Amino acid sequence: MKTIGLTGGIGTGKTEIARMLSNLGASVISADEMAHRTYEPDNPGWSQIIREFGRDVLAVDGCIDREILGRRVFADGALLGRLNAIVHPLTADLIQEELIKLEDVGEQVVVIEAALLMQVIRDDKKWNSLVDEIWLVNSDESLVLDRLALHRGLELTEIRKRI
Repeated sequence: MKTIGLTGGIGTGKTEIARMLSNLGASVISADEMAHRTYEPDNPGWSQIIREFGRDVLAVDGCIDREILGRRVFADGALLGRLNAIVHPLTADLIQEELIKLEDVGEQVVVIEAALLMQVIRDDKKWNSLVDEIWLVNSDESLVLDRLALHRGLELTEIRKRI
């Protein structure tokens, strides 16, 4: 099984390229989607996030309000580090589980779409150790800013914090 790591900054177009590769027959694992699963109620990530950040990050339905949590952590690098220390290992575990399932069914090409492919470390190995090759998506900053404002409704100051 060939595994491609698709990486690049926020808003550069990774998801669109992953969609194109999927249309060509590749299976795509989105690190963002895997991370979002760790936020689901009664998961270990959910419990750890509540212990670390308090119940005020919960929405009325008991789910973690990622918008509230995001505003807090992107305004404070130390808080972002604490959140990443919870979410990244759990996300890596989910990605690894998915890779095993895809290999078991004989999948030929898998794309792992992960903005932080080169930065995240798990068990003393970077996530990029999960892939055979790395594809970097790059985009003009003005296009990134326009894309994030349009698709995510973020203000320029919020966008710059996340970049």
